[in-house]
Amino acid sequence: MIFLTVNLAIAKVREKGTRKKYANLFPSLSYFPLFNPHFSMIQLLPWYWKKLPLENRTGSEVFERLFYRKGTIGTLLESPASTHGDRSPLSRYSICAGSPRLIDGKPQLWTPQVGTILPFLRSLLQKKSPEYDSPALPFTGGWLGWLGYDLAWEIEKLPYLKNDSLPFPVAYWYEPESFAILDSWEDVLWLASSDRAECDRLQYKIESRKSKVESLSEV
Repeated sequence: MIFLTVNLAIAKVREKGTRKKYANLFPSLSYFPLFNPHFSMIQLLPWYWKKLPLENRTGSEVFERLFYRKGTIGTLLESPASTHGDRSPLSRYSICAGSPRLIDGKPQLWTPQVGTILPFLRSLLQKKSPEYDSPALPFTGGWLGWLGYDLAWEIEKLPYLKNDSLPFPVAYWYEPESFAILDSWEDVLWLASSDRAECDRLQYKIESRKSKVESLSEV
């Protein structure tokens, strides 16, 4: 399990004032699914993989080409290139991901409330994930999201000195429909999706954009 920040979150705006002005940031989804502590997650599907040349693309470039959609959820964890030419393991990989999978029309995302976050995480860790053949990468499918500072209230008693005016949940994670891993050491771009046709479409988007840029440079 990896915890990342996502490029865009969603929220149900219940209060007037400060929270109200954030409502227009989330046009595609306007609510968080209610957390059920007895909820049983659906078993993850196997991934279809493609290995392509990275050609020195950055994580931001790949994310914009494959996953950026205004008003939708996406994830970008970009490792900066080394400034001194040395190979640091911490800067080798970047991770991009698209929107949540839909199962029976419901996005596979969760935002447990403070008081239920750690029990929910324990229930996740107790579940054995199926083993599939996949490349040796830092992320090979699963859940992306974050844990906010207010999780501390589950661990110790702290005073509430200031109201949080932002609409973001304390805990948030989801299962992406597809994702990309950039390996800057090997100059390799890995594409993965739970749907073969979607994996082919991602490859087409990368290669078609490449051909357009090349054709412009030849003019």
